[in-house]
Amino acid sequence: MLVRIGKAASIQGVSASTMRRWEREEKILPYGRTRGGHRRYKLSQMLGEEEQEGEDNPQHNQMVLGYARVSGAKQ
Repeated sequence: MLVRIGKAASIQGVSASTMRRWEREEKILPYGRTRGGHRRYKLSQMLGEEEQEGEDNPQHNQMVLGYARVSGAKQ
């Protein structure tokens, strides 16, 4: 199912202008556009239900790091 930019933005928790910026930065690309030029996003992609493959996907190349620090008197 395809959704409009406003719905996709609300699912991501950001504004529509952020979605447009992410498109310019190629972070999240729309599935396509209507004849009038309106962006459409796949609902399954916005919900994270589908994993895109390929190294051309910017989200594919991200690294997640964790850092923890413990302070105590006996250290």
